[in-house]
Amino acid sequence: MYAVDAGKVRVLRMNLRVDTVSSGGSAWHGANKRRVRIGSRTGVSRVVGCEPCGVATMAQLLAFDAAARLGSFKEAAAALHRTPSTISHDVAALETFLGALLFERRTRAVLLTDAGRAYADAVAGLLDGLAGATAQLRSRCWPDAVRISTNPLMAAEIVTPLIPRFEAEFPGVQLHLSVTETLEDPGQGAVDLAIRYGGTDQRNLEQVQICDSTALPVAAPGVDWDGAPRIDYVLGTSTAWTQWQQLGHALPGGSGRVHRFSQFAAAVGAAERGLGITLAPRPLLNPLIRSGRLVAMPTAETMPVSPITLISRRLGVDAAVWRGLRDWWRDALRSALHG
Repeated sequence: MYAVDAGKVRVLRMNLRVDTVSSGGSAWHGANKRRVRIGSRTGVSRVVGCEPCGVATMAQLLAFDAAARLGSFKEAAAALHRTPSTISHDVAALETFLGALLFERRTRAVLLTDAGRAYADAVAGLLDGLAGATAQLRSRCWPDAVRISTNPLMAAEIVTPLIPRFEAEFPGVQLHLSVTETLEDPGQGAVDLAIRYGGTDQRNLEQVQICDSTALPVAAPGVDWDGAPRIDYVLGTSTAWTQWQQLGHALPGGSGRVHRFSQFAAAVGAAERGLGITLAPRPLLNPLIRSGRLVAMPTAETMPVSPITLISRRLGVDAAVWRGLRDWWRDALRSALHG
């Protein structure tokens, strides 16, 4: 909206203001010092080369809040998974909109001005209130509990470390974890999600692949790769080392002794305790290798195994809540297993 007032022109356009200029003259606009040309041929002024200020965006407020808390555009960018230049641009746009300098720029840091400190308190209160209201509304929609079935090693090394993040994201939703080598079927209603090797061909189930998987020989640090016993376990219709040998790979170890287990997790536990060499899929081994509890055999040979999948009952178009829970676990598992 534009208005002409007694030889002086005030331009009002979505909070944009140009002060005291003569009709047909020019002025500098506020804090960003943009030149604004004004013509009054028809009694209505025009603004050329100056974009409307609009309103502060959520991206700008989040950028400002992070920079105010962390004292750095670089650290704010890392916290928000953005680039420092984007944070700087958003803060500058917010300062232009407000007509006030919020930060004093230093070489390696930014310091709040007096106006910035006052605004930071207001923005922090706004964001805290919004987060609280969002969490409260979401909590009314989530179920009381989510039931997940998986194997013992996946439960111990991957799922359990994710529980604090899950509780923070979904307060009030309990997690029921069913740990068994014989994974339960979400289609039967006993569990909501199943994390397993391999997929399913049941039409009443949905599946999403988390990651590919290959098995490789592992053992405790300091193992004698040429002399240690092998640790075997049932894998499908045969055993792990039998399938390894069928690929033409040489068997490690030379003692001739083989420890056999019915469960994969028990075999990995035995290897961790220095009892010999076993085969295990790399995604599940990542936490054990990173912590130094197991080491991989220095060989390029691996054995393909079924991919890790997340299986749920088939969701209808009105199941947005359950789809949100499933997608959270999909993304969290991918991050943990690729780490």
